[in-house]
Amino acid sequence: MLFGAKWLVDGCVRLSREFGISEFIVSVIIIGIGTSLPELFVSVISGSRDLGTLVISNNVASNIINILGILGIGALIYPIILRGRDHLSDIVFLCAASFMLAIFIWTGGMIYRIEGVLLFAILFIYLFWVWKNQHNFKSPVSEKNTKGSSYKMFLLITIGIIMLWVGSEMFMDSIEDISRIYKINQVLAGVLLVGPATAIPELIVTIIAAIRRRAAIAVGNIIGSCFMNIVLVISTGAIIINLAAPPVISYFHIPFMLFATFVLCFDLFVHGKISRIKGAIYLLLLGLYLYLSVFFGGIF
Repeated sequence: MLFGAKWLVDGCVRLSREFGISEFIVSVIIIGIGTSLPELFVSVISGSRDLGTLVISNNVASNIINILGILGIGALIYPIILRGRDHLSDIVFLCAASFMLAIFIWTGGMIYRIEGVLLFAILFIYLFWVWKNQHNFKSPVSEKNTKGSSYKMFLLITIGIIMLWVGSEMFMDSIEDISRIYKINQVLAGVLLVGPATAIPELIVTIIAAIRRRAAIAVGNIIGSCFMNIVLVISTGAIIINLAAPPVISYFHIPFMLFATFVLCFDLFVHGKISRIKGAIYLLLLGLYLYLSVFFGGIF
């Protein structure tokens, strides 16, 4: 997974320079989809095994962990400086998808197949929007253009995604064994086991990006992953089977996910950065979330 994340970041940086596309957009789409593959795989398997609640709890928890935990760790390594106003549309799409997911769950206690299709449609709208506005995402094209560089670039991205996926699935096998042995319910399994496990690719990518001072990749990776978790992963699970959301998800996990999204947007728009102090606060908030998850898990 470590080598996979390294090669994925290297490949995306080369892609950005080769075609003059901003690192942020490359990270949102390429890394966002790539690091969401573990969640997508779990979603498909869970849906086929009638474990719909696990699909929701896993991805909602993963979004919270991505924002508060992974960006928190990244900011501790090196302060993340990135103006949210420069990436307004991408953040708006994430917020729109998050609120639509919340509305579907609050109004029906489930995500039905038709709602899964609507969430999936947001992905196509976003990709169409990026295609129509691609001139806004241009960055200087690298003058260095050696023979075979494109081949190496796509090879790095492909191998990186595959290694992240394989490593995550090996880790998931152990997590599923733990859940089965200790008879943990689907909500807590998704929040405490599957969510953190499937967020590991994002963690490794963010750590490497922070070490290399690539703030756009660090934030783009998280925004892209959170967005894909909703419009690609949850939507796919809902298309396979109607996803049930217990009260604890509706009244606690979804509001906390919206709160984490708001905190990220506030820091990027108002402060334009996530300092080391803010990173520590993010991690404390994540600790509070995990503690309350166990507490509320015993009530509902």
